[in-house]
Amino acid sequence: MQTIERRRRLVKRMVESSVELQRTRYTKKKRLPRLRTVIRWPFQSTRRIARELGATHGLRCSATTVLNDLYAMNKVCRRSRRCPPVSPGNRSKRVVMAKWVRRNKATAKRFLFSDEKIFDLNDHFTRTFWATRGKEPPQSDTQQSTPSVMAYAIIGIGFRWITVEDRTSYTAKKWNDEMLSKAIPALRNQTKAHNALLQMDNAPCHSEAKAYLNRRGISMIPFDWPGQSCDCNPTELVWSMLQRRVSEEGPTGLDELKAFIYQEFRKIPQSTIDDLVRSFVPTCEKVLRAEGRTVKP
Repeated sequence: MQTIERRRRLVKRMVESSVELQRTRYTKKKRLPRLRTVIRWPFQSTRRIARELGATHGLRCSATTVLNDLYAMNKVCRRSRRCPPVSPGNRSKRVVMAKWVRRNKATAKRFLFSDEKIFDLNDHFTRTFWATRGKEPPQSDTQQSTPSVMAYAIIGIGFRWITVEDRTSYTAKKWNDEMLSKAIPALRNQTKAHNALLQMDNAPCHSEAKAYLNRRGISMIPFDWPGQSCDCNPTELVWSMLQRRVSEEGPTGLDELKAFIYQEFRKIPQSTIDDLVRSFVPTCEKVLRAEGRTVKP
């Protein structure tokens, strides 16, 4: 009986969120201390918990035993939400986008997809965790405030391009001059060869991008990209692959992080990127059938 209680106490400690105070700093206005914390769920797999119990605490048990212990403690496995529900306004815009693709019989070869993502030194790929039954999963994890970089990528059929810069606040002019201008030569060749259309979201720093690119002979999609449409953008799937590899590798500095992003981006086969881009047109059909709701790419 004591062994069972000890095992369950250890299992509960492994799966519950660990909150660590990482840093205290003061706000600019009221000079009040603001805490930076890390919330992690280090053990999600029952097999991993069973191995840890045997290796560290000398308690040999199976994954099924761990699962039964978790159920006995009223724990259930939850998955944190990747995308919030689509608002009614964005649902109608998503339907307009999908109808345009169907009406113009657009092929994936005509599209270039772009997106930016912030990478830092935290582990952001924890999606499953054990929670007490009846409690809602958190929308996001509070992570340690570490140095970060901004990656901007453009992908298409037979085409890929990426740049990684130190993270900073971007105005529309600064974005065009420091990020978008680096992609102009590669974009010009691709748009001339395939009459391609560049997709960009409605971030504030992109407000002047359309006029900037038109002056340089680069066409963009003739409709505003709807908000909350990460499921339709193949670049998000590339970011997911890169984020998994970065979290597994665990770089310790910004230079190492930048080099690793470039290295792992080059390792992704072009055929994989092509398949992701080709999935855009079928995804638009799914959006139509779902009346604008979030779909699985």
